[in-house]
Amino acid sequence: MSTRAMVGSIRVGVAVSLAIAGLGLTSATPASAAWLSTEKQLTTNSYFKTAPEISGTKVAYSDYRNEHDVGDVDDPDTLYDVRVLDLKTGKDRLITPKHDAYGDPRISGNIVVWSDYHGRMWYHNLATGTHKKVPVIGYNYEIDGNRICYDRSGRVYVYDLKKKKETALSPKTMDSGACHIKGSIVVWESYTSANNYDIQAYNLSTKKRTALTNSTGAQQEARTDGTWVVWVDEATDFFGDVYAYNLFTHVKRLILPSTQEQWQPDISGGRIVLLNNPDPLHQTIAQAYLYDLTTGVDTAITAANPSDYVNDLRISGSRIVYSSDRFGQRQFFLRTIISPTVKASAPKKVAKGSTPTINGTLKMGTTGIAGKNVLLEYSTNNKTWKTGASVVTALSGAFSITGPVITKTTWVRVRFAGATDFAPAVSAKLKVTKA
Repeated sequence: MSTRAMVGSIRVGVAVSLAIAGLGLTSATPASAAWLSTEKQLTTNSYFKTAPEISGTKVAYSDYRNEHDVGDVDDPDTLYDVRVLDLKTGKDRLITPKHDAYGDPRISGNIVVWSDYHGRMWYHNLATGTHKKVPVIGYNYEIDGNRICYDRSGRVYVYDLKKKKETALSPKTMDSGACHIKGSIVVWESYTSANNYDIQAYNLSTKKRTALTNSTGAQQEARTDGTWVVWVDEATDFFGDVYAYNLFTHVKRLILPSTQEQWQPDISGGRIVLLNNPDPLHQTIAQAYLYDLTTGVDTAITAANPSDYVNDLRISGSRIVYSSDRFGQRQFFLRTIISPTVKASAPKKVAKGSTPTINGTLKMGTTGIAGKNVLLEYSTNNKTWKTGASVVTALSGAFSITGPVITKTTWVRVRFAGATDFAPAVSAKLKVTKA
């Protein structure tokens, strides 16, 4: 195993031993518990499993129920299975009937990618049943759509399954690896010395490469959602900080206080998940957190429990998946981000010159959001919107707003601008005509 591949394994191994030996720590209070659904346990079997990767409603993972050793008898390698759990149907599908997986799976939509013992990548299309070998050798692979990024001999490549074409992204003179891809953006680590790692980004559309970091120390574990790039930075903090960088506005943000230890970030749609240790000087705890770049809200996904080591944290859209050994066996869990909703109603016809009353609710799931300002907006052409009255929601989340004077057909909607603990939301458009 290469030095860079061992980094994550070393961190996890040390963290586990310290967590078991550590003393209790009070759980952090979530900034907004209402942001997340209750935790759902996805697996219950006793088989060892790891590396859940989520895409939409599908979770691909490594399963060891049929594991067997190959290679050197004194130092064997283990082969296992790739399985996919469908969150909609509950069906758990075996992808590798020959039990020959050696590299953990990655998934995007209906395409699952993994590698065999010889370093060959394979892919399986869940919709069509296509099961084929990718005609290139690649390591540390990731997939988005039809494109797979990977490294080989110190260079980062992309292979297009549809075009059947391989393209080198990193220069020959740049030792590179550990890529991630989303849309037209590929990010990876470049290695200038044993302890110096920088983050690079490549735009497949413009064919332009950009160095996102250029400092001493290690910047690693880069992930992107196509707009933002997140990574762990150990240049100025021994414990490691997670930073986010916007590829279009060039804004760089520190995600959580630098007195805490952070690692294993992932991002989807401007929402970051990461593992966090709130007290790294005294003990190591793997506590999962969610951070929303739009609102700046950080929310605890799991409690800070030294006897429960959380790992394998991933996010796709509004779904967060992770593993935990709290029951003595490693199982997978799911939490779903619940966005605020504004529902409104208005009379379809009112007398000319009168003002309609718009009633509605602001809720998070089934729970009303109280004490928040909601704003009426209206338009007479369904294109240009003007600002109307505003009110504060009641304890139940209900509101009632007086609309504009109706002289001709008018569209109305109600907007919640968001708050420090809730995301923005807007109601559907309602059409009001004069009687």
